Amino acid sequence: MTTPLRHHIAAAVLLCTSAAHADTCTITALPNIATTYSGAFTNVLGSFTVDCVRQGGDPNNVAYNYEVAVNNGANSGGANPNRAVSGANFLNYDTYKDAACATLWGSAVADRLTFSQTLSGNSVNTTTLNYRLCIPAGQSVPPSIYTDTLSLTVTRLGTNKATRTATVSVDTASVCSITTVPDIALAYTAFDILKTASNTFGATCSNGLAYTMALDRSSDVAVGINYSLALSASSGTGTGVQQNHSVTATAPAGQAGTCAAATCTGSQLTPHTLTITY
Repeated sequence: MTTPLRHHIAAAVLLCTSAAHADTCTITALPNIATTYSGAFTNVLGSFTVDCVRQGGDPNNVAYNYEVAVNNGANSGGANPNRAVSGANFLNYDTYKDAACATLWGSAVADRLTFSQTLSGNSVNTTTLNYRLCIPAGQSVPPSIYTDTLSLTVTRLGTNKATRTATVSVDTASVCSITTVPDIALAYTAFDILKTASNTFGATCSNGLAYTMALDRSSDVAVGINYSLALSASSGTGTGVQQNHSVTATAPAGQAGTCAAATCTGSQLTPHTLTITY
C-alpha cells in the first residue's frame, strides 16, 4: 500500500492599507457672474477662490495637485454650448480657461482648471482661479434676464473635495450707446466758396433694436459765419456691434464773417447735442 503524500501549503495574504486622503477644500468666494448682452461678442472675467487644508493622514509639507471641473449648466442637456434661459427663450454661452475664449473650461479631464497647493500642518491655503464667460455675437433674443446654474467640483486623485453652484445672469435689455463726436474744424476764408467738413461717431445698439438720432439744432453762427449741420442718417437698426455715422458741417459761399484779423479761430460757445432714441 502506498500512502499519498500531501503537502499542505498555507498561503499568507497581506492586506496593505493606506490612510484616506484627509485634506479638505472649500470654494469660499462665489463664482457667480452677471453681465449684459447687446448682440455683440461678450467676454466677461469671473473668479472664485478655493481654500484647502491638510488634516491627519496625509503627507506634510508637500504639493497637492487639484482639478476644478464645471458642468454644462442646467439647460444644455449636457452638451456645449451652455444655455441661459428666460421662459422658452435661450441664450448660448460657454465657460473658458483663457482670455481669448479658445480653450473650454468643462468637466472632461483635459478641460478642467488645475492648481497646486503646498499643505503644511493644519494651515489653510487659498488659491484664486479665473475663468471667462463668453457669449457669441449675433444672437437676437427678446429683452429679459437670462439665467443658468453651473456646478463646480474640486477633486484630488479622483476624490471630490468640494462642490458649489454658480449662478449665471445675462441682462439683454435693449440698450444703445454713442461715442463722442469729435469737434468739426471748418476752414473758411471771407467770401469763400461753399465749404464742408465732417467727423464720424459710432452707435452701438442691441441686435434688431430700431433707433433714431437727432441734433438739438441744425444751424448756427460762429465768428459771423452761418453754417448748418446734417447727420448721415437719422435712424438705424442695431446689430450689436458699432455702426458708424457722421455729422457734416456746411458753410454757404460768400460770407464775410466778423474776423478783424488776418486769421481768426471761432467756436460755437453752445455745444450741439446729439440724441439717440430707442
